[in-house]
Parts: sequence; C-alpha cells; structure tokens
Amino acid sequence: MSDAFADAIKLQQQMLDAQKASIADTRATLEQASRDIAEANLEAMKAWARVWNVWL
Repeated sequence: MSDAFADAIKLQQQMLDAQKASIADTRATLEQASRDIAEANLEAMKAWARVWNVWL
C-alpha cells in the first residue's frame, strides 16, 4: 500500500505543473494579441494621417 501523504504531494505537484503550463500559454497568447492590437492601431493612425494629408 502506498503512502497517502506522498501521493497527495505528487498530485499537488502535477496540478502545479499543469497550472504553470497553462499560465505560460496564456501569457504567450496575450503578448501576441497585444502586438496585433498595437500594429492595428498604428495602421489606423497611418490611415487617419493619409485622410488628413499628414505624414508620419
């Protein structure tokens, strides 16, 4: 029979590892979304400048 305490610690470690992986994936997704938004904002500002004949 295995030690219940050791099994509980092992389970907690596995849960923590899964949570860390999930956080890393979320962070990468958010960073990419932030870059995409910044690029879209820049393109919108350039379009606005062209409409008003202002050069950036």
